[in-house]
Amino acid sequence: QMRRQLSTAISRAEELEVAACGEDAAAALKLTRSTSARLQKDLTASRSEVEALLEQLAEQGRELEAKRVELENAEAAYERELAEQQSLFEAALAQVALTQQQGNA
Repeated sequence: QMRRQLSTAISRAEELEVAACGEDAAAALKLTRSTSARLQKDLTASRSEVEALLEQLAEQGRELEAKRVELENAEAAYERELAEQQSLFEAALAQVALTQQQGNA
């Protein structure tokens, strides 16, 4: 009788231990799922922030490219104006030289 009660008590203790492990596993799984969902949410938010920053950088790149083209155009216009002024100056010098030659002759 005592042996049977002891055996029953041991079996019951083992069942309770298995049930407790199952509850611990279920709690751990619930925590893991909750953590995973939170991390996924954080990852999605971070991805959105990165995409917004990349778009901002792309826009700044386009603006810089437009400014570079504008600067190149201004530089070309300056060089044309400088060449025209140089040409006018050389023509004026030639005219002065011609006038001096005619005056000396």
